[in-house]
Amino acid sequence: MYKLQRAQHAAPLRSREGAARCAPTTRSISAFSNCSREGASRCAPTTRSILAFSNCSREGAARCAPTTRSFPRRGTAHGSPRSLLPQGLFCYRLAARTQRGSRSNRPDLKPLNSTIKAKSTAGPGHAAKRGAEASPRRPEWIVDLHSFVAADFAAPNDVRTRRLVGGKGFNLARMHGLGFKVPRGFVVTTQAYRHGVERMLQETSSLADLSAQIAARQLPRELEAAVVAAYERLGAGANVAVAVRSSASDEDGRQSSFAGQQRTCLNVRGHAALIDALREVWASLVSVESLLYRGRVQLDAQPPEMAVIVQELVDAEVAGVLFTRNPVNGDADEALICSAYGLGETVVGGQDTDTFYIDRKSGELRSDIACKLNALHPTPDNGLQRLAVDTAAQDAPSLSVPAIHRLLEVGQSLERAIGRPQDIEFAFTGGDQPTLFLLQTRPITGASRRSSTGHSAALYSNANVGEALPGVGTPMTWSIAGAFAARGFATAFGALGLDVPKDYSLMASFRGRIYLNISEFVSVASQIPILHGATLAQLGGVLGDLQGLDDTYTRLSPATFLRRLPLTLPRLAASQLSMPLIGKLWARKFGRKRDAFFAKPLARLSRAELQQQLEELDALFNRTGEVMLASAANFLMSYVLMSESLRRMGGAAAAEKEHVLFSGLTGVKSAAPGLELLALARFVKQSPSLHELFLDERDHPHTSDDLLAQLRLTSDGQVFIGKLHGFLRRWGHRALREAEIATPRWREDPLFLIKVIGEHLRAPYLPTPEAIEAEAALHRAEATQLIRQHFFTGVGAAFRLLLHWAHRNARLREELRSYVVETLSMYRTFYLEVGRRMVLAGLLKQVDDVFFLNTSEARDWLRSRDEDCHLLTTVAFRRAAFDAFVRCPDPPDTFTLVHDQEVSDENTLGADGDTLTGLPGSPGRVTGRARVFREPSADDISVQPGEILVAPFTDVGWTPLFLVAAGVVTDRGGPLSHSCVVAREYGIPAVVGVHNATQRIHTGDLVTIDGQAGVVHISREPSEPPREAES
Repeated sequence: MYKLQRAQHAAPLRSREGAARCAPTTRSISAFSNCSREGASRCAPTTRSILAFSNCSREGAARCAPTTRSFPRRGTAHGSPRSLLPQGLFCYRLAARTQRGSRSNRPDLKPLNSTIKAKSTAGPGHAAKRGAEASPRRPEWIVDLHSFVAADFAAPNDVRTRRLVGGKGFNLARMHGLGFKVPRGFVVTTQAYRHGVERMLQETSSLADLSAQIAARQLPRELEAAVVAAYERLGAGANVAVAVRSSASDEDGRQSSFAGQQRTCLNVRGHAALIDALREVWASLVSVESLLYRGRVQLDAQPPEMAVIVQELVDAEVAGVLFTRNPVNGDADEALICSAYGLGETVVGGQDTDTFYIDRKSGELRSDIACKLNALHPTPDNGLQRLAVDTAAQDAPSLSVPAIHRLLEVGQSLERAIGRPQDIEFAFTGGDQPTLFLLQTRPITGASRRSSTGHSAALYSNANVGEALPGVGTPMTWSIAGAFAARGFATAFGALGLDVPKDYSLMASFRGRIYLNISEFVSVASQIPILHGATLAQLGGVLGDLQGLDDTYTRLSPATFLRRLPLTLPRLAASQLSMPLIGKLWARKFGRKRDAFFAKPLARLSRAELQQQLEELDALFNRTGEVMLASAANFLMSYVLMSESLRRMGGAAAAEKEHVLFSGLTGVKSAAPGLELLALARFVKQSPSLHELFLDERDHPHTSDDLLAQLRLTSDGQVFIGKLHGFLRRWGHRALREAEIATPRWREDPLFLIKVIGEHLRAPYLPTPEAIEAEAALHRAEATQLIRQHFFTGVGAAFRLLLHWAHRNARLREELRSYVVETLSMYRTFYLEVGRRMVLAGLLKQVDDVFFLNTSEARDWLRSRDEDCHLLTTVAFRRAAFDAFVRCPDPPDTFTLVHDQEVSDENTLGADGDTLTGLPGSPGRVTGRARVFREPSADDISVQPGEILVAPFTDVGWTPLFLVAAGVVTDRGGPLSHSCVVAREYGIPAVVGVHNATQRIHTGDLVTIDGQAGVVHISREPSEPPREAES
């Protein structure tokens, strides 16, 4: 046995899960040492797959395994630990024997709830069997890890068991039932968590306040007594050393490990220290890092609950981690072990460790041995200390060859029993008869796996879809948008006779932002033989070099498409011919239903009547969406045919000028609000009193209510108010980020509109409708010249018909999209009433909390009379996660997801010095000072006439500002986006999809934009160097 010497000035250490986040200094694998971590755990779950060296502390923490329906009976021998370490270092000599667990030789540690103890010691499974025979179930605050039976791990009991004891606790109990050696302990269950924490949550306004409450307030007396009693039973005294670990309900699952996200406390001794550690683990559930990790998975997921494991601390001589499959390269034939002297915190915390690679078939072993200068051990009191390792042992392997092979046998046994590759933590005790303990296991997450298209990588982009729903979406919006997107793709692809594989989701969320799976999108559309993958990717919004696209998508067989083609073509032709009439008829019907909705006094309706109203609103939204999506599919088809015809018949030179063909498009409904506001500005400018009032408003801002009150004092003001009310009746459903239901609409506060009018008044000249039409006529003439230049007479006439067809579909798409946005505004009105009632019922703290529920939860409340829904907890977690994601930087506009890691090749995106490139949005060339908006807000829209508007995105709610600005530049978007359609009708240049434009360009920069070439040039003074991007 190696000698341990106390290091000088060694201070007791408290082990924190996730505290040590630096990359390992071992010489094991270069990928490990190159691993970079920010410490905030914002990355994808592959942080755990690279042996979790750099951001997980897991000494002894139990990892959950997936539920299986059958496994060996309790006590079945998978072999007791028989590990041998190097002679002279740490020698294990265990006789070859089989340990069979029986009821008699297990510790007599019964369910330990001293105040509400269950009648039986058989654990939750036994309680489930009693069923109706039992009296109403009492809360289970304390559960003995060794009291579970086989039924607890078989469906359907496994769901309840996991919810009760959490992922880690579930798997620890399961390993014990399989006959493996697991330290004795108990679980403070999720029911105890609810009892101790939810009362505090009702008295706090945020999760940050809740964390402080948990740390400061005393636990309920009966709960604290139950925990203390369990602790005393565990150690037959009050000073036994224990490890206190998290076991959240969603922890250590198949897809996500949550490694390093919660607190772990090692070597906890005494009643007071145990209760403090319990509070610390509970509080760690609401940390920012934990919320970001969970939100990465699903922002509207149910809030987790925290069980806490209390186990006897194993004072290990050697500890480590075994991966039954290599988690780095995904090699199923290679296992990997990392080990070090002392507690396993050294290994999982990224310290110097030995690494062993074992061929699972041949048993061949290779190793990388580190210099291990110290080992982590418990102090006589609370905390940990580092002790120096004897010099002779520092460079020697911490595990012998027999020990390594024995660990592999144990790991393979556990893998077979659970049915998935495992990540196992182990510890060997010292002495002549050392014991191998399994401290936790869980499925290997983040390992190499293939995407839905059969490739190891998938391409994602929000260049186009990000304009429809920019930024972080609330759960209510996501639940509506997700169903809408699913129907949309089913409608669009189905109309074309294409099959969508069942495992394709097409949409995804990254840090709360919406993304399109380009790989799946291109794979589905590739069933049409004539379409090229790069063309399809560009329709999805991908910019730059597409050389790697072929490695991310699979060209699906065109057989189904071709077989359906005889039916598809007539159906498409019928849709194209009938859609104008259908759109017109539906517009009339929609208007009647909309007016009927706003005529109803929602505040007077009963719950049942509200439920009926919601069903009617859902039906209206679904039908409106179906008509709009069918129109969008028609437009996409006509645009693709027009684009392909231009490329094939006109050549590359003609294809480069494609955007000219959509310039001068008039009659677009999305452009109407901006034109009407321009007319209001002309009215104000013609009235001296109004002009003076608005100029004063610009210099001394008032609230919209104050300004309207002053307008009512004059006759011209009253006329203006009448015109404004008429505008709001037609366009009051619009807003910035109008697809987000939580966004207030113009009708709720017209401040944005008043400011736009004020900005118009700064201009020396306001364009008239005639001037705008003349500009559009010039663009149409340019398009005609392009057709004459590249097409023969007969072919040119046919192409003009095709172009007219695409223009008609574009107008119809914009009109129907306005009705969809109007329906979203109706949803907002409805759910605000639901939120008001839930506040009165004490279920929410403020009305707009309702947007942090999803539609199913709101609908369930309308149907149910149960007011005890725990919605305060749900909203608090989701609000905190939402706010954390808003503060996070945006993911790249387009990136490749490789094994859950975002990989972006910045070189493929246009940026050369002070010249930025994007996509042509609207033709024209203009120079002006930049006005940059990084966080769009109605409170700050000061755009001077002649300035270049630079923004992350510009949805239709932004378009009234287009007539103030001289040009538009956006971070994302495509030439088919709604804002580009409006820019072309207004006749102002636009360049979209310019990567990091809002970071590279600064307010006041002199910029020149070329909307035809898709280029933005930043002009700087000779003495002015390029500036760093503002934070």
